[in-house]
Amino acid sequence: MSVEGQQEQRENEEAAQRNVVLRQANVPCESAARAVQHTHAADRVRVMKFGGSVLTSAESLMNAAAHAARAAETERVVVVVSALRGVTDRLYSVTRALRMRDAATALVEAEEIAQLHIHVGKQLFSDAEQEFQFRLELAELAHALDLVVRHAGHGESPLEMTDEVVSFGERLSARIFAAALRKLSAHAEALDAFEFIVTDGDREDPHPRLEESYQKTREALDPFFLMGTIPVVTGFVASTPEGRITTLGRNSSDYSAAIVACALGACDVTIWSNVAGFFNSDPNENADAQWIARLSYEEAMELARNGARVVHPKAFKFLMQERIPLLVRSATNVDAPGTWVGHIG
Repeated sequence: MSVEGQQEQRENEEAAQRNVVLRQANVPCESAARAVQHTHAADRVRVMKFGGSVLTSAESLMNAAAHAARAAETERVVVVVSALRGVTDRLYSVTRALRMRDAATALVEAEEIAQLHIHVGKQLFSDAEQEFQFRLELAELAHALDLVVRHAGHGESPLEMTDEVVSFGERLSARIFAAALRKLSAHAEALDAFEFIVTDGDREDPHPRLEESYQKTREALDPFFLMGTIPVVTGFVASTPEGRITTLGRNSSDYSAAIVACALGACDVTIWSNVAGFFNSDPNENADAQWIARLSYEEAMELARNGARVVHPKAFKFLMQERIPLLVRSATNVDAPGTWVGHIG
């Protein structure tokens, strides 16, 4: 079988599994969640979230972007991205240095983080390839990060400073992912989620204002669908009611993807990671760990709470309410079918 044939077969199998989950929930795919009735495949929305574990280099970014680009040939796709692997931890180290009044260390680390992204960008495009928009976006964000670090502590609380600094991981990765999609001849634009996801303002235990966030998300993303453009949304980040940058908490890009999916009445959410789904134990520690094909939301939530670091536990609450199925797949092992999570019974 040709590569194209194998890809088509995998997509057909994936669609069949999705429909099984939806049928068990008594929810037709065309009317999943709170969505408007979608009568054509091209009108359906699929949300794809890519974690930092699969965003490690220019090569891995191109591989991840290819998954989204293929799906976007027949359906509307929204991409939600985490920061590149390890970047969020490094940004938190910048904030720790600032709290200790070690501005010199903070500036050096911030510059190295910016240069990491610029280096990945250069690996994506040769000098002969003209991606002025992308290079300008990276340069502007690098400059903005430098300014934030230099002026930290002037009229802002430590928590406000921390949230703004760590937001740059997703802001930078979204620009790179959108550029990778454009390299694959797809139309794509990076969007900052703090323009439409709004929290209650609590920086230590944030909760999204759902009605406001859902409306703003639809208003922000619908024009891109009409233009045939893939929105690449920053995970993790949001805004306070006053419009200040904040976050949804550590490791919350899955949470962001769930909010976007519920706002749009998405057909499903796919979490692309470095694992092939859920297992009954940690496959890195137990060679006999058994892969699980399907789980209920409650079962998946329990596994997540007990240490299965596959999907953020908070993501399930919203998806369960709106009956949107979730698929966890490996971005590198495309032959692995992954695990479907939904209403079972």
